Amino acid sequence: MLKMKYLIIILFLVFSFCGYSQYEKDTVLNGQYAIYKLGSAHYVELLDRDRYYDSKMSVSAADTVIYTAIGEPFPEIVKYTNKITAYAFEAGWSADTTITIGVDSVIICAYNTGAKPELKGTTEVTGWTLHSGNIYKATLASIKNYVFVDGVKVKTSRFPSSGYILVDVVTSPTVFSASELNGVDWTGATALAHIRPWAFEGGVNAKVVSSVDSTITITAQYYRNDMFATGTQFFMLNHLSAIDGANQWAFDGTYLYLWTPTGDSPALHTVTVSNEDYGIQGADRKNVTIRDFNINGFDVDGVFFDGKNDNIDIVNNTLTDN
Repeated sequence: MLKMKYLIIILFLVFSFCGYSQYEKDTVLNGQYAIYKLGSAHYVELLDRDRYYDSKMSVSAADTVIYTAIGEPFPEIVKYTNKITAYAFEAGWSADTTITIGVDSVIICAYNTGAKPELKGTTEVTGWTLHSGNIYKATLASIKNYVFVDGVKVKTSRFPSSGYILVDVVTSPTVFSASELNGVDWTGATALAHIRPWAFEGGVNAKVVSSVDSTITITAQYYRNDMFATGTQFFMLNHLSAIDGANQWAFDGTYLYLWTPTGDSPALHTVTVSNEDYGIQGADRKNVTIRDFNINGFDVDGVFFDGKNDNIDIVNNTLTDN
């Protein structure tokens, strides 16, 4: 009888510890789930489980408490069998990373008051030296398409600074001349053709690989062999020679060149460049909630799901410069 009494006491303590009565309830988010903490550990309770569970899953009461990872970047989210995998990030958390969602039934949310957790697709650039005039340079391994000075996007250098150049002579689909190219060596620049009123064509597929006087050779064209036909309007993008004023940049594969908006040294500012395509990404996913995040500075999209997806909720997020 004494042994049975002790066993009942032990079981009571176990169930009390594992129940919600021992948790400090931080917040309820949109009536969907609540954040709890016990010591330094945090957990998520789903308040509307049927919304997230696959109808074929075996759901038990134990599944209402889900393991939650806190305060660290998670490039790859891993699923726990028959459970919603929930990741809660503390207010003020920040990282330069991409989160890839490789499974279904995932919640990414925030806890505590303060600034939203932040995903950034940028890398800071330091080590600036004066190149010439107001143009500074810094060694850089790679860049996508964006440069920011103190969080504000800077323009890519462009020649001409407004308007277009006309193609004069076409030698082949990848070799043409334009007298307005004024003898500058444009190797490394990108040629963008204005062949439709609403769009520019060329991009990385029209990179200049050689330049002699007013004749340039580009890589294979985007999808049309007549893109740079005689009389086509175009301009050159991303070249040191095209920097002709403040608030412009160029990258030649080794150095990032920058004329800051105020004309002073970039070392006096925070300079960042985009280096990631997507903030949060996935493909062919279902039952995913992304809530209460700042997502900024990604080259393509802040949030991107490819393929066939179902029940993807993007709620109360702030997406900028993506």
